[in-house]
Amino acid sequence: MKIPKPIITILIILVIVIAVLIVVTKVLHVDLLTEIRTTLNTFIKPASAPVDNNAKALEVTVKEGAHETLQPRISLTVTANQDVEVLNPDKFKLTFVKDINGTKYYALEILNIGTGSAAVPVTFKSQSGEQLTETVNVLRSPFSIPLGLKDIVDWDNSTYTVDGDNLLVPINKEHKLVSDYEPSDLVRLFDDKNLLVQTETLMLRSEAAEALSLMIKKLKDETGKPLTIASAYRSYNNQFQQYVSWVKTYGQEDADKVSARPGFSEHQLGTAIDFMSGDSGYDFVNEFDTTIAGQWLINNSYKYGFVQSYPDGKDAVTGYSHEAWHYRYIGIEGAKKWKESGLTLKEFLEKQ
Repeated sequence: MKIPKPIITILIILVIVIAVLIVVTKVLHVDLLTEIRTTLNTFIKPASAPVDNNAKALEVTVKEGAHETLQPRISLTVTANQDVEVLNPDKFKLTFVKDINGTKYYALEILNIGTGSAAVPVTFKSQSGEQLTETVNVLRSPFSIPLGLKDIVDWDNSTYTVDGDNLLVPINKEHKLVSDYEPSDLVRLFDDKNLLVQTETLMLRSEAAEALSLMIKKLKDETGKPLTIASAYRSYNNQFQQYVSWVKTYGQEDADKVSARPGFSEHQLGTAIDFMSGDSGYDFVNEFDTTIAGQWLINNSYKYGFVQSYPDGKDAVTGYSHEAWHYRYIGIEGAKKWKESGLTLKEFLEKQ
């Protein structure tokens, strides 16, 4: 079979080209195949995404220790250095609360908690896809609530706050604290301040306790009347127990007029107190307002930073019936501004 001349010519040219390439690669010490691959990769391989050397690794902080609850759920404060979401929304609910100088604050709710102790892994995910898992230790003690109720739910449309340490934070039926909030500077009113108390374990935040001590001393100096502290700081779980007892006795509708649901109580702030006196029969009665001590408090308590939270005739505004015995510390400057405003404490704090 005779090969056509054009094909012979092409083959000769290919041989010559290959020979030249072999000589060139030997002279220049270049790996021909490597060079071909490198050239092809330049055109074929997509360009890598630029590396952000300033990007920070995801950091998430959850309060350590065992988190105790009497309910099938619990709420905790979470901070992160990036916007995050939580995986498994059937088990967890993450609510963004606020950004403070780049730190993101969230309220994390762990749902469907069974009785007993458990180590619960919670996985957080950033917008870039980075994931971080934190383990939360929870302990649910058995506790019975009135028949017909599965849980004591939060008020509709209420929002979380992470400002529990702020003396002017509003806490009412619209604003709630996470269940793990506890002031860090609590002191005992009996041991540390030598005040008359109904229970020796009663505590208040340090600043509020100091102001209370000065106020009660001044009241006694001017009126000769002693005052007894019947209630002060109350944890979320203690408030849950108290609220449930009211529901069992009076039903939920009436209980909601005189007792705060857990997370919605000023007592959890560690700045609220309930007074008792001999003139009012050492009982929680609104006649306390008409006693000598009660009148002195109405006229002078703001000078020491204390305000009556639920005044007479303001039920529709405060959401609670009148409580002559319940006062809250908001600081001396705050209380003076409140006095000048002419508002209820709830209205004043919501304007701040």
